[in-house]
Amino acid sequence: MNEHTLKVLEFNRIRELLSKRCLSEMGKELASSIFPTQDREIAEKEIRQTTELKEILLYESGFPLTSMKEVRHSLKKAEREGACLDPGELLSIAKILDISKSMIRFFKNKRDQYPLICELISELRSFDRILSTIHSVVDPSGNIKDSASGRLSDIRHQKKTLRNRILDKLESMLGARKAKRTRQDDIITIRDGRYVIPMDESEFFAKRGIIHDRSKSGATLFVEPLVVVGMNNQLRELSLEEEAEIERILLEISAMIREELKDVDIAVRVLQELDFIHAKAQLSIDYDGNPPLLNEQGFINLIQARHPLLYLSRHDQKVVPLSLSLGKDYSALVITGPNAGGKTVALKTVGLLTLMAQSGLHIPAQPYSEVSVFKQIHADIGDEQSIEMSLSTFSSHMLHITEAVKKADSESLILLDELGGGTDPKEGAALGEAILDALIKKQARVIVTTHHGALKILAQEYPGVKNASMEFDKETLKPTYRFIMGYPGSSYAIQIAQRLGLPEKTIKKAQELLGSEERDLGALLETLEKDLKKVRENRQALEEQKRVTEELMHLYQDRLKNLNEREKELKTTALRESKLMVETTRVELERLVAQIRKTQAQKEVVKEAHRVLEEKKTSLTRELKKFEEKVTKKLGIIQPGDSVWIEPLGIRGEVISKDEQSKKFKVLVGSVTYEVEEEKLTRIEEEEKVGFEQSKGLEITYPVPQVSPEIDLRGLMAEEAFEIVDKYLDDAYLAGLSTVTVIHGKGTGALRKKISEFLSHHHRVENIRLGEWNEGGSGVTIVKLKE
Repeated sequence: MNEHTLKVLEFNRIRELLSKRCLSEMGKELASSIFPTQDREIAEKEIRQTTELKEILLYESGFPLTSMKEVRHSLKKAEREGACLDPGELLSIAKILDISKSMIRFFKNKRDQYPLICELISELRSFDRILSTIHSVVDPSGNIKDSASGRLSDIRHQKKTLRNRILDKLESMLGARKAKRTRQDDIITIRDGRYVIPMDESEFFAKRGIIHDRSKSGATLFVEPLVVVGMNNQLRELSLEEEAEIERILLEISAMIREELKDVDIAVRVLQELDFIHAKAQLSIDYDGNPPLLNEQGFINLIQARHPLLYLSRHDQKVVPLSLSLGKDYSALVITGPNAGGKTVALKTVGLLTLMAQSGLHIPAQPYSEVSVFKQIHADIGDEQSIEMSLSTFSSHMLHITEAVKKADSESLILLDELGGGTDPKEGAALGEAILDALIKKQARVIVTTHHGALKILAQEYPGVKNASMEFDKETLKPTYRFIMGYPGSSYAIQIAQRLGLPEKTIKKAQELLGSEERDLGALLETLEKDLKKVRENRQALEEQKRVTEELMHLYQDRLKNLNEREKELKTTALRESKLMVETTRVELERLVAQIRKTQAQKEVVKEAHRVLEEKKTSLTRELKKFEEKVTKKLGIIQPGDSVWIEPLGIRGEVISKDEQSKKFKVLVGSVTYEVEEEKLTRIEEEEKVGFEQSKGLEITYPVPQVSPEIDLRGLMAEEAFEIVDKYLDDAYLAGLSTVTVIHGKGTGALRKKISEFLSHHHRVENIRLGEWNEGGSGVTIVKLKE
């Protein structure tokens, strides 16, 4: 990645945004030097680290990272034998060690949830001995405590006693003087660490003492009276002893830090990196980012992507997202459309998001957006006129394009803005086509923007080229900033000039001067845009129709499946019950025959046999009738007296009779009788009648099953979860739920990924997304069901 590419894609702005979110100068140092890597594994690990810390910020409380001061200079100082760190330096180091200890405590038992962050902080250790010593010696204001040592406590006690004696003596001298006359400046002050009082020269010569200072006017002397000189000397000696004791204590703590300097350095480095990752996670939260998928095949697939700088600067305005793919079926994309329509922003969005992904950052795009790890990214965007080098805009562009063409290969991404611009239109178009041809032959991934009509039709000649455009509303003569794949766009220069107020005569003249080919191409593009709009509308209608058709198909498939299962079950039951009736009858007949033989066909026995046979016949007839009713009921065969659901009307009714000739049923709904074809009726089982209530007129309430709006799959294998989710979605659909929550937990993300794939292809699901921070985050998937 050359610096020119980073500059024109505004990667430095991303560095600045990260720096602002760091809590230490050490973290800002890493943020300012962030650079895209060419190693996919490194980039993926850094993205996962960002994801883990983002989840911590969103779903955990009490994350102990706070602001930290720069301590590396102090630690370097502590390396020297005999070095003495001052109290402020010790407090800054203690803050680092306190955070280290808190991190260890925070991540205890969280290795399964945040494996990469836990791997990072595993290098940290507690420094209890150093911490307890520093906190026992230095107070939060940076002063050495009296209790730092017994010797220091004694010295300070002696100093306090002596100071009080000196003050008492001087106060008495001032009091005696006040009795004779009053001075406004009769106060005790300190000069050169010694207590003094103000005196006139005449008074000084009378009482004597040591002069330490003189007022600006020269009339007042600040004198240490002879009676306190000895006590001031003692106080000075105690102060020197105090300083020596404090130095001894600080040297002792500094030596303690030097003994564990290697581990302290590690703690500083880990917390520096943690601060940097924290800034990346915070930035992702601020622009609603998601972790991109990475590949090494040159494939880009951005879903609802937004330019991060544009998004962050327009919180009150909606930024129109773009969805773009490149690198599978085609390697070059030619973007056309009006000026100020968003072509350059689209180009920069692709380039900047690719740089960000290769730098271990989340990107502001929908989940499952994919970016390739490129070895080279060349971008030529904007006005590159150079006065210092005496280069025109065109020449400056050509320098960068020349470098891109020379270095391009299959692992390169080339982004060229206004290709062929800045020179004669015909030569520029020819040069643009030649450049595109060279880059395609080198198998580079290329995105260019242009106004040249000749480049708009390259997709017809080059299989590897695809058109795209920025939409323009011809009615309002304003760009919509919508990105459209597959179609070229018109520049609409004359229409825009007309909207901006160019005189009508000038507009008409421009239209007359426009060549026939350009007019034809412009008209063709306008027609294509209109057709595209119709196609989108028709596609939407077809998709809706397809959705309804699929729903009906699944509904009838389910019914057919249930019917086949019932039929199979009934056949089995019928066979079993028939065998039982035959066997029962056979045994009874054998008994009768044996009795007839035994009694040699006496009249009473024969009569009894006839009676038994008649009873058996009657019983069989009754059982067959019951069995027939049972089969009819289970197979859903409609009979008079049945409750039915009338599909066209969406209401319930009761069957009165059936016309055998027309094959229609008479159905009573309230006080109204309808004739309805059998295929439009669905028999309602007895248990389904519960819950039906008839209110006004013909208004009916259908029973709604009670279904929870969420399902918990944590702890299940993917195969188990699929079957449970499938049934749950059917129940939720029948219950009329529009949105449900699937809880799969965070963990390694394996179950989440498999469940997402399953949901994406389920016939009940319209779309899915990961939960927001207040919905459960990446531990849940929010599912919108089809209507």
